[in-house]
Amino acid sequence: MPSRSAASAVTTWYQRLAVRPVINANTTLTSLGGSLMPAEISAAMAEAALEFVEMDELEAAVGREIARLTRNEAALVTCGAAAGIFLSVLAAWPGSTRSKRRG
Repeated sequence: MPSRSAASAVTTWYQRLAVRPVINANTTLTSLGGSLMPAEISAAMAEAALEFVEMDELEAAVGREIARLTRNEAALVTCGAAAGIFLSVLAAWPGSTRSKRRG
């Protein structure tokens, strides 16, 4: 990844779209793009983008790995906090059973 000084000589996607970067002096905020990604994450995303996989299989495998790493019974990656809260409430909803949730 180019340094800040090298990046200033290159037109970024934000510049092309006329979107100005801001300084996040608060915390991890969705409205500010969530968070900056470490180089290892960007590299892993680039590597993963080179192949196709079944998304259901990937979701299940990632859930198992996160559950193992966090010592939990299960885990599920969602597209954001609101989706995670929604699914948590749905799972705890009165009358909700495993058979009903799985269809």
